[in-house]
Amino acid sequence: MGAERVQLWIHGHTHSSFDYTVAGTRVVCNPRGYARGLGSNPEQARPTLSFENPEFQPALVVEITSAPTCDGDGYSSTNRPQVQG
Repeated sequence: MGAERVQLWIHGHTHSSFDYTVAGTRVVCNPRGYARGLGSNPEQARPTLSFENPEFQPALVVEITSAPTCDGDGYSSTNRPQVQG
């Protein structure tokens, strides 16, 4: 990680929301979680649907202002290691 190589890391497989920074890289996780309240109850006209993660943001948009161009070897022209020789 590191902002010079990775600006944003998005991951899943958690049940809670996260938005933090590690070594200059923003890390975001926005899981909905399991749906609750889908049981079949004939007494209830419409089930009350809720989700496991109350912090889930369905309209979350994460913008990246710019991304370095990769030259095919994993480095951009701005972070390529210099070889002394």
